[in-house]
Amino acid sequence: MKKSVMVSGMNFGTEFLNSLYKEVIRLGGNEEQIFTALKTNSKTIPEIAKLIVGTSKLALQYLRLIADGITIVTQPFKKDSFFTKNGPVKLYFWDTFTNWILKAIPNEIPAFEGILSQTELTKSMNDSEILNELNNPKPFTIPEFVAILRELLTKQVNGESGRLLTNGYANIFYVQLADGRVVVVDAYWDALGREWAVGASGVGDGRWRAGCRVFSRS
Repeated sequence: MKKSVMVSGMNFGTEFLNSLYKEVIRLGGNEEQIFTALKTNSKTIPEIAKLIVGTSKLALQYLRLIADGITIVTQPFKKDSFFTKNGPVKLYFWDTFTNWILKAIPNEIPAFEGILSQTELTKSMNDSEILNELNNPKPFTIPEFVAILRELLTKQVNGESGRLLTNGYANIFYVQLADGRVVVVDAYWDALGREWAVGASGVGDGRWRAGCRVFSRS
């Protein structure tokens, strides 16, 4: 049997199991339930590990964690099947988005699989403050971003509630262009026009108001 891990001079394995045992008993459980939950073929241990890492990896101060472990899985698709004025989702593109992102989208967007986090600003913040608090996550490539955006938008075609804000506030993504520059892309629901508007700006060009949400790699 493997030895227990020693952390700060204490037997971590024994200490953890003792604490777990006491809590289970306090809640009316028993030893058999603990054994069943911690069997090697159980999903409990990976879930506990994900919980510990997910809640401790970000030392958030002015961002509030809304969701972690958002799984996004997409299939390959053609640019013209979605990013067009006559596509399945009514879209409005601001000029900067058209020039920096839309024109650079490949005709064939590959499949994407990744895990995202979503955080919300609790005060007005600029891009540097947001990125620093998120530990400077790796920005999305253009193909990754458009695959993610398409997946999210198709679930909220008419401004239904979902992962994306639909109250007019920005849903923010940081995207790296082919020349290496990182820009910030925002998507928001225009209730008056009944459409999704998508824009882009240089990092540091302004401040985002409290209530906006940021999507980043988990």
